[in-house]
Order: sequence, then structure tokens, then C-alpha cells
Amino acid sequence: MILNILIILLLLFSGCVQGNVTLLDSSTYPASAYVEILREKPARPYKTIAMVKATGPRGSGETALLTVLQGQAKSVGADAIIPLAKEENSSGGLNNPCSGGVVGEGAEKVTVLKAYAIKYQ
Repeated sequence: MILNILIILLLLFSGCVQGNVTLLDSSTYPASAYVEILREKPARPYKTIAMVKATGPRGSGETALLTVLQGQAKSVGADAIIPLAKEENSSGGLNNPCSGGVVGEGAEKVTVLKAYAIKYQ
């Protein structure tokens, strides 16, 4: 019961976080069932297959951003992600469907977290 409530809350808070994948490897892999979150480069051999990015409203929690990164990495068949530093950036005045903003109102601050998606060799 508590787990269900936590999952629902996580989905509500991560609803406005969007993901993006930039493939860095020409190989294709089947989707992964699980993607590990690493805090440093692994000792075992690997190759970087993609850069994944999660963008959300300013102050988006790391858990919500990491959940999106894991989903993006799963879709490209990664075994793990190595997150980089979280940044607060300007959206450039683009319309953010989560904020209700209008194009041209000015730049909003967004939270961005990028990670390398890796495949063990």
C-alpha cells in the first residue's frame, strides 16, 4: 500500500520532466529491463552508447530526473548510466507545457540532468 502511494507521488512530481536521447554509437540493442545508476565510472570494460538528458521545472528533484534518465537509457539498451552534474538553465523562452507559460514571456529556469548511457562489454 505504501509502495503504491510512493509510486503515484513520484509519477505526479515527475509528470513534467521530459527526456531526450542522443545516440553516440551506431549499434542497436534491445531495450533493457533494468538500468543501474552509477556514481563513478565502472572498473569493468564498457562503451558509451548515448547521452541521455532529463529536463524539468526549476527545482525538479533528482529522483524524478533519474527516473526519466533510466527510462531513456532502457529504451536504447543501456546497462547503466553515469550521471553528470545537475544544472539550472534558462529555457530560452520556449513554451513549457508544465508551467502554463506563453511563448515569448521570457526565459524560465529549468533543471537539467545529463548522463552517459553505457553498455558493458
